[in-house]
Amino acid sequence: RCQAVGIKAALAEDRHHVGARPIPDPDGIGEILHELNNPALAFDTPRRVDIYRAALERLDRRKRPVLWASLQDNLGVLLAESAESNRAERLEQAIEAFAQAVEMFAQSPMRMKWAATLVNLANAYANRVRGERPENGEIALQVCNEALEVLTIQSAPTEWARAMMT
Repeated sequence: RCQAVGIKAALAEDRHHVGARPIPDPDGIGEILHELNNPALAFDTPRRVDIYRAALERLDRRKRPVLWASLQDNLGVLLAESAESNRAERLEQAIEAFAQAVEMFAQSPMRMKWAATLVNLANAYANRVRGERPENGEIALQVCNEALEVLTIQSAPTEWARAMMT
């Protein structure tokens, strides 16, 4: 089918179907997640934040914990890296998103993702505007050390390097 109509057209036709059966979307977030992949939104941070939050509101974290944690982590990255106004507030929101993702990943077998999210949390604390700088630095160091119990230069060199640079 891809050769006949092209990859994009075939994927568009099959987006909601596997064979003759619809892909289950129990939380109704399929369209929301699809919108996040829209290249036109790549630089529209406020809209992307709204989309992540809408998906998280609909998603049952008990039924789909890994997806929920992944969305929280992605939201945290977006908030932490955003150039939008009120950096202090964005970093507080990013810390909250990362902390929630870490909590959920800790209950899953995805140890590398848990550790990578810890590195994101550590970076947010290292850049935190609110609070005492030495205390924020100490938290960042503790969180990084926890991540480095899982991340090694052999198993995850990029994440290990990010943790070492925090």
